[in-house]
Amino acid sequence: MYTIYLNNEDDTIGNLVSKELLKNKKITFASYNKQHPFDKNITIEFESKDDPNKILQNTIENIQKQIDNILKSIII
Repeated sequence: MYTIYLNNEDDTIGNLVSKELLKNKKITFASYNKQHPFDKNITIEFESKDDPNKILQNTIENIQKQIDNILKSIII
């Protein structure tokens, strides 16, 4: 089990990262936790059959690509 602590983040990032982690077939478990609604920190936990640093890097890159695609589709 791997644990990531993120300061000054909320449910939005926790949910986004944990859902993206679960899209990877090498992930057997992913979840996030926020101890209290007023707490500004979250914990993301996951189990992987691969290198956790590689998994996280790929996950963040995938999220960035999705955000880039959304930004490209916005017509101003």
